[in-house]
Amino acid sequence: TFTPGVSSSIVFNSANTDQTRRAEVNAYVQANVVRDMVITALPTYPTIANQFEGGAGGLFRVNVAVAGTCNAFYDGSSINFYNSGGGCNNTAFYDVVHHEYGHHAVSTGGSGQGQYGEGMGDCMGDLLSDQPVLVYGIQSCASGIRNANNTKQYPQNGEIHDAGQLISGCLWSTRNAVVAAAVPNYSTALKRLTINANVLHRGTNITPQITIDWLTI
Repeated sequence: TFTPGVSSSIVFNSANTDQTRRAEVNAYVQANVVRDMVITALPTYPTIANQFEGGAGGLFRVNVAVAGTCNAFYDGSSINFYNSGGGCNNTAFYDVVHHEYGHHAVSTGGSGQGQYGEGMGDCMGDLLSDQPVLVYGIQSCASGIRNANNTKQYPQNGEIHDAGQLISGCLWSTRNAVVAAAVPNYSTALKRLTINANVLHRGTNITPQITIDWLTI
């Protein structure tokens, strides 16, 4: 109840104790954050640019409370997140969402997944957070699960999540170089480079061709 002429505040979901409701909001908001980054960097991005209600690209689902724990996944038409359990928090948050949507950007951009898809998913989180550690908070706020501040070298042939850190490491090294050079609007420039190069890539591997694509762009 408000009194006319008296300032008042509305508090939505003040207790914030229902993880499913919180997951719905987090996943929806962060999926739109990463989508906005993609189409800002490349307004004609394949499929994604037209993926909205009534758009030619159709709808893209964001699902929460999916059966399972400690993970999330992209299935070609949706991104999916688990409730808390198994020693992990609910996975519908921040750079987990950015990573999974990154798989969608890889797919619609014309590449397969594999080490490239995992690495590019990590890059989406790094670009938005501007810090190298991925998924602080999955188990605790003290540590994440992967780190772009690494010394991976080409070629990488191991497990795809580990191998994918090669490209996030290259992105992070480039980020540090442009910051040191005082490049203005460096974050915007890196987003444009990464996302535009994504649509030039084909296959599932991280190869030296990516360097050529970045230099060309």
